[in-house]
Amino acid sequence: MTDLFAGVLQIRTPQDLLAFVPYVLGFTPADSLVAIALDGDRIVVSARADLPDPADTGAVRGAAASVAKLSVRQKPTQVILIGYGQPARVQPVLDAAHATVAVAGVPVERFRVTGDRFYRDDCPDSCCPAEGTPFDPAGSPVAAHAVYAGLEALPDRQALVAQLTPVDGPARAAMNAATEGAVARMLALLHPSPADPAGAAPEDATKAAHTGSTPMPDRTSAATVEQAGRQAVTDALRRYQQGGQLTDDEAAWLSVLLVHLPTRDHAWRHTDSAEHHVRLWTDLTRRAAPQLVAAPASLLAFAAWRRGDGLRASIALQLARHADPQYSMARLLHQMVQAAIPPSAVDWTAPD
Repeated sequence: MTDLFAGVLQIRTPQDLLAFVPYVLGFTPADSLVAIALDGDRIVVSARADLPDPADTGAVRGAAASVAKLSVRQKPTQVILIGYGQPARVQPVLDAAHATVAVAGVPVERFRVTGDRFYRDDCPDSCCPAEGTPFDPAGSPVAAHAVYAGLEALPDRQALVAQLTPVDGPARAAMNAATEGAVARMLALLHPSPADPAGAAPEDATKAAHTGSTPMPDRTSAATVEQAGRQAVTDALRRYQQGGQLTDDEAAWLSVLLVHLPTRDHAWRHTDSAEHHVRLWTDLTRRAAPQLVAAPASLLAFAAWRRGDGLRASIALQLARHADPQYSMARLLHQMVQAAIPPSAVDWTAPD
């Protein structure tokens, strides 16, 4: 294989590539079909699917097509297909994916990884033993350099999902109480009145922020909410950049403010691929009341997508769309992720 540069990492051998794949995906794959699409020496798309039952030919074709079509959509110069698992499960879907990519006219290399050995069906010379080639991803210099560069490879996909699991127990009870206070504070800003807002629920904040559901707030009130939202976003980003974390009251207040679309859009414009942006929106996605998850989860998806972490972006979008199936930001990002549109193809700079 030709030299491949992944950021500051140079990948020269199959062993290097296989050691780097977990850092591309964010976790170590198992029973998976993985495609790495290259434009010259750059990775432009990575895709993964679970291995289906080989007896289910429809599922085999579907898994192969989903990964293969995603990998060729950006017109790469080469696609590398890797099947992880036992031969009987790997080979049918690997063959089907190879056929789909080949039809698109894209050169293909393919590997099978079983245990601590890899195999090449299309080995270009006689250097590939029939019993496979042993390799140790953890002991690879590429893995060490990837960790040094700040990349992460979790043990499996479930470990990544667990990082986005909502808080529960005492932490959830504390956030529920803080959210009630934040809702009352939001309603007081939108509609100043002597009415007692005690007992307000997160749904009230959603209705209050989407002004079609409640009487239109006056301009002064709307401007006050927008100013508060901008300040909360700025303070939160600064806090996480410095390694800190929002208190329950601060997290609840920001989650309520993000229902106000100008505040959400301000956060969107100021979110990029920085690691502390991912940490902020991950934390808020986990701590926000279920009715308020759509905005922080969408912002997390955006930050992860810009960082090249497609799996984290997809999981965050699932959470956002579960909270609000019609949430426009989540639907837009979902379409972009599914279409394998690279962040570099979109100019996200905008006046604020």
